[in-house]
Amino acid sequence: MFGSSQHELLTGKKKPSTKRTSYVANSRLTEKGRKQLLALKNRKINYEGAPSLPEAMWKDAIGNPFARPVKEQLTVRIDATVLQWLKKDGSGYQTRLNKVLTDAMMRDLRKSSRQTHQESRRKVS
Repeated sequence: MFGSSQHELLTGKKKPSTKRTSYVANSRLTEKGRKQLLALKNRKINYEGAPSLPEAMWKDAIGNPFARPVKEQLTVRIDATVLQWLKKDGSGYQTRLNKVLTDAMMRDLRKSSRQTHQESRRKVS
């Protein structure tokens, strides 16, 4: 009954869903504007009015978790047993090696930081 009924013709055209804006007229920089930008670029920033941050604020600070560390290529000699252990799970052994070394570095840095903090507390007492 409904299978072959004729579709109704569209009476009006739908407006486009996106709007095009031309920024050409607004993007032209006047000579006065260019001079103002150059003056700002060469101006020294005055930080005198900015409040300083207390050291305690940085106590638990962490770096940007999304920042990628800079990697350097090097040649290193590793015991065969260590290399075999790293390669046992297949490809990605260099990433695993980097993780092991990074974890060891972070433990050492935390330990050094605690020791420095304890030493500074002893000096105050």
